[in-house]
Amino acid sequence: MFCGLMPLCFSPVAQAQRRSALGYPLLALFGTDYVAGYGALAVLGVGLLARASVGHAGDLLIVLGHQRDGLFIAILSLGMNVVLAVVLVPIFGILGAAISTACSQVVCAATLAYFVRRRAKLETLVFKCDRHTARSDLQASSPT
Repeated sequence: MFCGLMPLCFSPVAQAQRRSALGYPLLALFGTDYVAGYGALAVLGVGLLARASVGHAGDLLIVLGHQRDGLFIAILSLGMNVVLAVVLVPIFGILGAAISTACSQVVCAATLAYFVRRRAKLETLVFKCDRHTARSDLQASSPT
């Protein structure tokens, strides 16, 4: 079962690595002005990894009849993005816009995971390790 999840778990990570490795040369193809956006590209990759780590949690909320929660999370994320952009863009420019977007994506992903876990009793996070799981794994693997 774990082998079946491997491509799903690591596909966004591999995509972010490729984007980081190939981002600079690809941006350089369009000129030196575009190369300045490489830092923003890397920061946006963090936000995309956060969103990918919860999968389709927003769609799951809607399908299960909790569309008001999905709307609340979307408005929260939008508001956070606008406020952070107003604060950070004058200071950092395009990097400030990328930071505000990545932060709102991380908060959106965490909030989606929380609401799906609370409302539907489902775990949507790709990487899950809590005390109980780690403790039971240690007890199962220890020799008796």
